[in-house]
Amino acid sequence: MGHETLVALDGCGRLRPLALEDAPDQELAERSLNIRLARFAGRPELARTEKSLSPYAFSEIEEAGITQRLLSLAL
Repeated sequence: MGHETLVALDGCGRLRPLALEDAPDQELAERSLNIRLARFAGRPELARTEKSLSPYAFSEIEEAGITQRLLSLAL
């Protein structure tokens, strides 16, 4: 999946690590995150209505472009 730590927002809008007891079924949590990222990533205009950081994430296309640029620098 590429994400090392899942995070959640607390009631005051601060980020906190998502503890394993918060998501007993890790596969379900990852699937849910992937669905949100596919729907909202790379679309910051949706941040006004989506109560997560997903709109601020890079979309798959943006990630691929970044990866290609970094790989071209390594040559």
